[in-house]
Amino acid sequence: MHQPQVSVSFADNWAMEQDEDLPLGRMHPLRGEAFALALSIELIRRARGRKNPRDFALDSKEWEQASVDFARDIRWALGIEDEAGDADA
Repeated sequence: MHQPQVSVSFADNWAMEQDEDLPLGRMHPLRGEAFALALSIELIRRARGRKNPRDFALDSKEWEQASVDFARDIRWALGIEDEAGDADA
């Protein structure tokens, strides 16, 4: 099985933790909600037999397509219509 290239436990970036101007910095109240939404989408996709971006090599064609699909699923979860005007895509 393909191992993810990035792990949350190893993704420390001191500069990002110090930048208080980041939209969802470490202490931002919405950070946890954004993380929970992304994790929920990832688990739903996996339950439906769909791959997630982390299942592919970074910058591969498969990674790019999975990333676009993942973004569409996030838009769907937020009730945002896609480019074609269909909220159920």
